[in-house]
Amino acid sequence: QILFTDSKLNKIFQFLPGNKDLQIFNDSASLEQPTGIAYSVVNKEVWVSETKAHRLAVLNEKGEIIKRIG
Repeated sequence: QILFTDSKLNKIFQFLPGNKDLQIFNDSASLEQPTGIAYSVVNKEVWVSETKAHRLAVLNEKGEIIKRIG
């Protein structure tokens, strides 16, 4: 699984092996200009930098926001 951000559409997309279509990862989460993304194997969390909001959003593996920092 590959996750990447689109700062213009304010979305995170996922690409799954064997699937030719992109899917929206954070369908229910509202993000403000997401520009960076990291995955924690230990906590199984996705960390996203929201440049416009000057904060980090932490999402679970379902794309739901767990918490925001900043």
